[in-house]
Amino acid sequence: MSDSPYIVDVDLDAFDQIVIENSYRAPVLVDFWAEWCNPCKMLMPVLHGLVEEFHGQVLLAKVNSDEQQELAARYGVRSLPTVKLFRNGEVVDEFSGVVPESAVRDMLEPHLVRASDEIAAQAMAAYDEGRVEESLALFQRVFEEDPGNHKVLALYGNLLAEQNQPERALEVLQSLPLEKREDSDLSALITRLQFSQHSDSEIDAAELESRLQQEPGDHETRYQLANLYIAQGEYERGMELLLEIVSLEPGFKDGIARETLLKVFDMLGGSGPLVSRFRSRLYNLLY
Repeated sequence: MSDSPYIVDVDLDAFDQIVIENSYRAPVLVDFWAEWCNPCKMLMPVLHGLVEEFHGQVLLAKVNSDEQQELAARYGVRSLPTVKLFRNGEVVDEFSGVVPESAVRDMLEPHLVRASDEIAAQAMAAYDEGRVEESLALFQRVFEEDPGNHKVLALYGNLLAEQNQPERALEVLQSLPLEKREDSDLSALITRLQFSQHSDSEIDAAELESRLQQEPGDHETRYQLANLYIAQGEYERGMELLLEIVSLEPGFKDGIARETLLKVFDMLGGSGPLVSRFRSRLYNLLY
């Protein structure tokens, strides 16, 4: 048995008290395992580490399936390890086999009760009532005090973007783990914010166009101009310039024009006539 106050071995007699009753106060992970099960032993450090990290925000109940066959049968356990997440007396999520820590964290996160959630609720109420500065100050407090509250920070980044604070929004959103930033909506927002920085440049499109006319081989200027057009919502003009770079010098800055085009495609939703046309042209150039 673990020395941790957040990890306990559970039998049939104690299950309702330890798992069901506690699940009304906090999420409870139930780990169905057995001594002979090597994958179970591989998963255990992952579960133990997360539970310790959350300091009581989640409990871990360990059920030896060989000794507690009635419990395993009650919850339909067919393979080991099987982990079930209980909240408010019910199984709300589960998985079988060995999974990475990030997957367990993603399963837990929506069900965790965090002190910063109350601050975020106050912040959202203030925002809805038009007290924007107060709201953003409260969200900033969450950012500083509980950077692991990813769902709140994603919301904060979106609100900063709405308030035309792209640099601050990027700082908050890029603090999120990679797997969160790869969410299609967040990824598109981050890309849009990155392009918006170009629109704040002191150099305008006319000056860049003039430079490019004088030096047609200046791909750096062509790339800056493409980014500026995209930041201003002139996607077709920007993508035309990026395609020119791919055509004339595909290896420019390790293929940055191609990578930027792919980001624009994602930002525009990954489909539609404009994206399809330029995706086809890019493919023809490359292959």
